[in-house]
Amino acid sequence: MAASQAWAQTISAERPFTFTAESGNVLHLRSCSLKPGGAAASLTCTPAGGSTLTLARATASTPTCNVRAMLVSETTLSVSGPGQLFVSALLLPGANKKRRRSADAAAAATPAAAVATKTSSASTPAKVEERPAKVAKVEAQPKAEPKKAPVVTPVAKAVAKAPAVAKPADVKSPAPAVAKPNVAEPNKAAPPAAAAASAAANGKATEESKVNDANGEAKKAKEAKQKQPVSRKVTSSGLQYEVLKAGSGKVATSGKNVQVRYEGFLTNGHRFDKGNIRFRLGLGEVIQGWDEGIKGMFEGEQRRLLLPPRLAYGAAGSPPTIPPNSNLIFEVTLVSC
Repeated sequence: MAASQAWAQTISAERPFTFTAESGNVLHLRSCSLKPGGAAASLTCTPAGGSTLTLARATASTPTCNVRAMLVSETTLSVSGPGQLFVSALLLPGANKKRRRSADAAAAATPAAAVATKTSSASTPAKVEERPAKVAKVEAQPKAEPKKAPVVTPVAKAVAKAPAVAKPADVKSPAPAVAKPNVAEPNKAAPPAAAAASAAANGKATEESKVNDANGEAKKAKEAKQKQPVSRKVTSSGLQYEVLKAGSGKVATSGKNVQVRYEGFLTNGHRFDKGNIRFRLGLGEVIQGWDEGIKGMFEGEQRRLLLPPRLAYGAAGSPPTIPPNSNLIFEVTLVSC
């Protein structure tokens, strides 16, 4: 399967997007962000022939939302509300074909189970040999049909008819009924047994992959819970910030030499930079969103800054890591000032 590819689309009520899932492709939705200046909006999806579901809702106070959904068939993404949403996802080429192959491999285990049941019944004919005493009373009856005895091939049928021992033919020909399952049936069972082993291995690998995915999602949820904001604020310039951890001590003000530890992300979750930086606050030595967003922080305080393009890198972006007109997310900690 080809490597995953970054995918992004601006969606509104007037401009929905239809994912066709051609060539077995899967679209893994990751996040959506409210376009600057827009009103609240909800991201919806409608599978072909199905009902509409709401995946996330972005508002002015919470403009960026995580989305966890995978589109494996034809589905239309749209927006409920007057705003526009910038949707980010990963395109997984041919991923749905791989899922179907895993399902086919699991189904291959069924014939092997049936053969195993048939083979295990091979030991049952021994019960027929244990009943000669009861048959001896019936040997004089005129209903003997010795010519029909070799017709009984499946072991399961021979065992099922064992209670009706009235026919001497069932007793006089125990050897053919026992010989066929003991020699021919195990040989026939060999190839499906090998296929069953292979299918079981594939099934185990699939289950382990699901467990790993679940553990990864649980870890992400735990990290997100630990970073729940203490407070949120939206400034007149369009800057939005969230206080993730309160600080104490000195306050960052214009003209001060500050040291900041930071991580920068695109709205699709891709981290494009991280590190430590020292600069003079409010003198234009960094992007405008930083001068405004770090001002007023206490030492040790941690914030999440949500910057529209005009407060970050604008229409030009910062190739190759930051595309043009990108909304950016920074998690910053004031180390000293």
